[in-house]
Amino acid sequence: MPSFSECVAGLICKICGPYGALLLVLGALQLSSCASEPSQRVAQAQIPPVPAGSARVWVFRQFEPGLGVQWTPMTYVNGAPLAPSYAGTAFYRDFAPGSYYFTVESCTTDFNQSQTLQLTPGMQADLEVQVLNSISAWGCYDPNTFYIRQIPPQRAQYYFNQVRYVGPR
Repeated sequence: MPSFSECVAGLICKICGPYGALLLVLGALQLSSCASEPSQRVAQAQIPPVPAGSARVWVFRQFEPGLGVQWTPMTYVNGAPLAPSYAGTAFYRDFAPGSYYFTVESCTTDFNQSQTLQLTPGMQADLEVQVLNSISAWGCYDPNTFYIRQIPPQRAQYYFNQVRYVGPR
């Protein structure tokens, strides 16, 4: 008697043909590689110290069910892409001292959606990507308004116990 997996493979070949089965297997392998990100909380991760003469900026986004979790806005620094901001994750980037302008992709516009930081050596700043879904605009595919704002270190430490660390970006 054939095993369950042999029956499923035979059924897929009958329905899709051998090329369809091959595409299905390749797709499954591709999906399995999606879980390659670290899965530990920021508070549990072994984070290297800030390099001498640099400043560190943490960017995180809480997981808030119903508030734009399906959207992944890109964050920018001085107009250049930094990294996507996935719900429930945190990452950091080390910068040379100086002035930096942080923004986040958003179809709608509002006041105070960006943050300017004056970074000094040894400094650590915490930025939170926030979402508001009560502002709508004609032609926006994403009904959410995203903000990037500096938060106090005490609040960031609280959130670090809740978000997944995805490493430096």
